[in-house]
Amino acid sequence: MLDFLKQILIFFLIFIHKLIVYFMILGFLLPYKYLYIFLLTWPIVYIHWQLNNDMCCLTQLEYYLKNKPNPPTSKEDHDYPFAKKFLSIFNINLPNDKIHQFILINLTILWFIGLLRLIYYYHYIKK
Repeated sequence: MLDFLKQILIFFLIFIHKLIVYFMILGFLLPYKYLYIFLLTWPIVYIHWQLNNDMCCLTQLEYYLKNKPNPPTSKEDHDYPFAKKFLSIFNINLPNDKIHQFILINLTILWFIGLLRLIYYYHYIKK
């Protein structure tokens, strides 16, 4: 019974993790009144990664629940299974050390697009 509950918890944890990732990727498309949430998410996640050796606490919790050792914190040794699977959809294959850079650069670009949308809204539309 406990194993079944653990599997359900792991499923929901992975689901929440994916929701956050998709929100960070597509959040710049949200209506203007929700852009604030999007604009707060990336800086919080980035600071969290910096304070936690480039590791997400949700990934750590998932590994803990699966009784697996934490993945390596080194950018070269970390496997990035979620990112690799996502990038393979677009036929993008990068070495492990470049995946980390790719994630940081693209999430920052998307964050700036969201910021520009909000500035445009307040400067031109909501006058």
